[in-house]
Amino acid sequence: PMPTKTGYTFSGWYTDSALQHTAGNAGASFTATANTTLYAKWNDNIPPVVNSVTAMATSATKYKLDISASDSGSGLKGYYISTSATPPTATSVTWTPNTANNFTYANANPNTTYYVWVIDNSNNVSNAKSITTATINYSVNNTSWYNNLQQAIDAASSGNIIYLLNNYTDTSSGFFTKNLTLNLNAKTLTRNER
Repeated sequence: PMPTKTGYTFSGWYTDSALQHTAGNAGASFTATANTTLYAKWNDNIPPVVNSVTAMATSATKYKLDISASDSGSGLKGYYISTSATPPTATSVTWTPNTANNFTYANANPNTTYYVWVIDNSNNVSNAKSITTATINYSVNNTSWYNNLQQAIDAASSGNIIYLLNNYTDTSSGFFTKNLTLNLNAKTLTRNER
């Protein structure tokens, strides 16, 4: 009889506990000639989950995406990141190998929406989690990058220089409460106080 197990699909009988050797030559009938222990292979039906995606600017032109995912079944096998919302299947794309629950994609562009999926070892594909990166408008000492002036002020230390990277209309309520220099870098900053 075909065995059943809630949340899993039966994938055949094996003669070893590592599930490397199928019983009966890949699905053919099997007749034991001696006492034989058979092992059932189960593939879980529960897709993994992309828990969160956060973005942090790493230069004036790049973001890194920090991704947290989980799988309650067979474990993670890889991930796929795209600017298209079209869901991939287990075989329609090339999955980047990854078994960690937390990982980083370091090549994201500003002003772009990214969709992230993960796949598990049973080839279940998660739902997408999306994130949209913003324009990078400020740098503190050319070592950290921010979207708005308040973020840059909060991150800066007294004596730091905040550089404007683009012509920008800033609506944040940033006030200098530290000894900082704002370098307009030949750009135009328009402040709309709230």
